[in-house]
Amino acid sequence: MAYRGPVHSVQGASKTEHTARFPCPTEMFQDDVRREIVQISLDAHNLYSKASLLAESDSARTILLNVAINLRKEEASRWLALLPPDQDGAWKANLAIATYLCQKKDMVAAYDMLQSVYTGAPAESLVCKAATHNLTQMFEQIRSQLPGDCTFSAVPSMQQLACVRAFWVWENSLPE
Repeated sequence: MAYRGPVHSVQGASKTEHTARFPCPTEMFQDDVRREIVQISLDAHNLYSKASLLAESDSARTILLNVAINLRKEEASRWLALLPPDQDGAWKANLAIATYLCQKKDMVAAYDMLQSVYTGAPAESLVCKAATHNLTQMFEQIRSQLPGDCTFSAVPSMQQLACVRAFWVWENSLPE
């Protein structure tokens, strides 16, 4: 599915911006089953957008994000239930889940979701490139906190990505 439709940007947690790209209507409604799956993704995105407008301290924000995450998990499982399975659709749902987890400031889970797409998708695919971009952005967000020997290249190594995850695990362990 191409992304030739609308683009929607949302302010994220920690002064980040998240961009969602949608397929144009003629591409996303191939049949009833796919139309239902795409509707799940649109419903999840609407909840995510509503949650993003709420203050980070608002408990309704977390509730909306959790519902959106669960919808995206359902979406991913439904893509995989198609015959043949649509792995690309499931990876796209997982990319959205990673974004929602970032909004919840659950950076380790977001990293793990991005990493699963990065390692599972073909390197030349759009979903792998998006996961690589997002992992790179996570690195840029924490670069000043990392030791000097943890550098980052355009194509990250597994060791470099481990630096990012280790930071978020460490950051989560700190008292609030």
